[in-house]
Amino acid sequence: MLINKVKELVKEIDKTLEEQSSASKLPEQAYYLENGDILCCPRRCGESRFPYSCDGYTLWAHSTGYIHAKEGNFNVFKSVHDEAEPPIGFWVGIPQGNGNYFPVSILGGAEQLFEPFEVKRYLVYSLAAAYYIADTDFATFAVRADMSERKEIRFSVACINKKSEALNLCLTSYFDVFLKNGVWDDMFSKTDCTSMYVKDGCFVLERQGGDYHALGIQRKITGTTIDKVYRTASKTDFLGYTNRRKNTAECLKTGLFERQTDCVGKEITPIAAEILHFSIKESARVDFVLPISHERNTINVLLSKDIDVNVIDKEIEKVQKQEEKRLTTLDIRFDDWKTDILEAEVLNKFIKNVQKQVDFCAMGKCYVDDMLGVRDVFQQLEQALIWDPKQAKEKIIRALGYIDPSGRSPRQFSIPTNVNEIPKMDLREFVDQGNWIISCIYSYIAWTKDFSILEEVCGYYEIIEERTVKRSAMEETVLEHLIKIADYLVRNLDREDGTNCLRILFGDWNDALDGLGRTNDPGRVYGTGVSVMASLHLYQNLHEMVEILAVVGGFEKKIKEYQKARKALSEGLLQHAVVENEFGDKRLIHGWGDHNNYKIGSFCDSDGKSRISFAPNAFWATTGLVRETPEFKSIIIESLHALNSRFGLKTLIPFFAPDAPGVGRLATILPGTAENECVYCHATLFSIMALFALGDAEYAWNQLAKVLPITHEYLTRSPFVMSNSYLDNPGKGLNGESAIDWYTGGGTVLVKNLVRYGMGILPDLSGVTIQTASKMPCDSVSADLYIKGVHIHFAYENKKLGKRSIYLDNKELETANDDLMQTEKAYVTNDMLHDGARILVCD
Repeated sequence: MLINKVKELVKEIDKTLEEQSSASKLPEQAYYLENGDILCCPRRCGESRFPYSCDGYTLWAHSTGYIHAKEGNFNVFKSVHDEAEPPIGFWVGIPQGNGNYFPVSILGGAEQLFEPFEVKRYLVYSLAAAYYIADTDFATFAVRADMSERKEIRFSVACINKKSEALNLCLTSYFDVFLKNGVWDDMFSKTDCTSMYVKDGCFVLERQGGDYHALGIQRKITGTTIDKVYRTASKTDFLGYTNRRKNTAECLKTGLFERQTDCVGKEITPIAAEILHFSIKESARVDFVLPISHERNTINVLLSKDIDVNVIDKEIEKVQKQEEKRLTTLDIRFDDWKTDILEAEVLNKFIKNVQKQVDFCAMGKCYVDDMLGVRDVFQQLEQALIWDPKQAKEKIIRALGYIDPSGRSPRQFSIPTNVNEIPKMDLREFVDQGNWIISCIYSYIAWTKDFSILEEVCGYYEIIEERTVKRSAMEETVLEHLIKIADYLVRNLDREDGTNCLRILFGDWNDALDGLGRTNDPGRVYGTGVSVMASLHLYQNLHEMVEILAVVGGFEKKIKEYQKARKALSEGLLQHAVVENEFGDKRLIHGWGDHNNYKIGSFCDSDGKSRISFAPNAFWATTGLVRETPEFKSIIIESLHALNSRFGLKTLIPFFAPDAPGVGRLATILPGTAENECVYCHATLFSIMALFALGDAEYAWNQLAKVLPITHEYLTRSPFVMSNSYLDNPGKGLNGESAIDWYTGGGTVLVKNLVRYGMGILPDLSGVTIQTASKMPCDSVSADLYIKGVHIHFAYENKKLGKRSIYLDNKELETANDDLMQTEKAYVTNDMLHDGARILVCD
């Protein structure tokens, strides 16, 4: 089955590259295949990658040939660094007639500088596996990489002969593991690893110091028989000389190890490597299965199971179908785009990849490095719950169990490998973590109608002296957790200076702007500095809490408390977050420092500059305060338009220079990168969401297209998922590089824009508002999704009728014009929805 799959892929690759259709083309030598799989051809700069996971254990397949695998804080291989050699290699040795072999790197890493024959290298990412292909005139070689349902890394090597005569080959396999909680070794721990050859094709690599970890390697050859085999557990034996690189290893040329070592540890780097000699008439495959164990004396049991290649192939087919089915529970389709900047077919497939991106970030066990950011994972879960509410519910409950009984959330937490392990946490007091928790759980109930989540029970971790945590004996319901979180936020409203806005403490969503919370007052950790963005989000949260408590019942006193706090908060924002210059122009500011002694995002900031920040403008619109203050609509739109640049809307203008006082780390960040005057996609998409909310839909769609990586010519990361940012500082040589991929909030806010503001499907606890954007970028959009547990088909059609009508099951609904959004709205109550309901919006 693997052999046929590789043959089919090569044919489709040839066809795709020959046609060069705009309906399949992605930036950076990448293409969509017909079924949505992604073809990556060699690129001069940057790389792509794709994750394959089981229960948070993730195999990363890089287009550079680098393979990485980790689960939370545990790293199977060393972290990816540009200067490092890949820890895994597969080379096919082609006989040269003089007794030597020419090594062809199938993964593409550690390849020879000059190859005597043409080797066409491709990488195809499917939802279930990555296919590395090295194609020549005489043979095709491929490595399929995936993660099994039993948390085993698997590699299947295919060798396909294109000639009539038999082909003699040698296959070299190489594994260099790390097996550690963490990313670095010191002079002591680097000697903790050992490697041992066990039996035919089997190795065990272990780390004995501290926590125990073991990786087994099994191997099976199918379709031919082995003529000769060489093996070693020593990296020195593999290289031949200590100072060599892998691509210059003598064994790749000679097809043998001059010395075979079966057991290595301490001063010699342990590896597992084999050289297999065999011949093929038509094809052969070699499979490697790598089970993992964190318990002593168990790895050999895992290695005792035989490899069944048919089972492997069937499991990959099964995973592919499962992933496709799971992601189709939200299926968005644009039929066209009114400008030539976007191809609808590419966009539709890209949206699927973004769903995968959001899903991976929401359901995994780490976020960027070895921990999960609280605000990060809850933002991802708020969209992932649309297509996988069951798993999202589990992850919401899991993450809630890491907050302090006071309602304070850590910035980040790690998932322990066992129940007795104390999780690693980042305890910096970013005030807004709870904001995102409340919104996510409200959205979960609004989308699913599943109030039972509020009755689920989870625990806490108590924060001890700001340094570490311990598991609390207390367990409470999700509802009680929510109330504690809301109370913590309300307690941190600034009553000292009487602004009644939310103090920023260590920081807010804009991580690097962490100077506003500082104080010179003796004996105090934080001052009265305020985050307007987090204050606005709390304004929304208090409304969400009131709605939830009203439905649950019995919380009249708490409801009044939250309503009172919300009113005082809105009054405080109107009084302190709006500034005016000598010409009478008004501006919404980002925040202020201790005792309001300086402002940020004002006409005169702490550095004396006039500055516009996206944050207060975007959140004033999206959290609903603009409905109380419609006079600010034009001010917000004008401010957001002012942030426009060649790559999209920036975070702020102008940038902060290193000498800007009271700002914090943001002033030390290179201008044009991260949050310092950069097109930071997460922020940009919040701004776009605000433009939709204010009825500036045409500009919003144009900016949305602009921020998508598929509309960019030059990228340095994966072009098929949302980038973190587009760097912009020509003076420093930055011209649109896409710093970081996969782990970014841009994907989740893109889905939010498309669903809640573009198509305009916005559930609350009682029903669904249909608020499709006043201007659409195409004449037809459709979506299939689940709302309140039932399947709904949504469609928008521009029939050029001159007015907007909204239908439910062919019955026209009563609509009302929303002056703010410049669109017609209809409300569908929960009892009007049913499985198979059809919502149609017509212009």
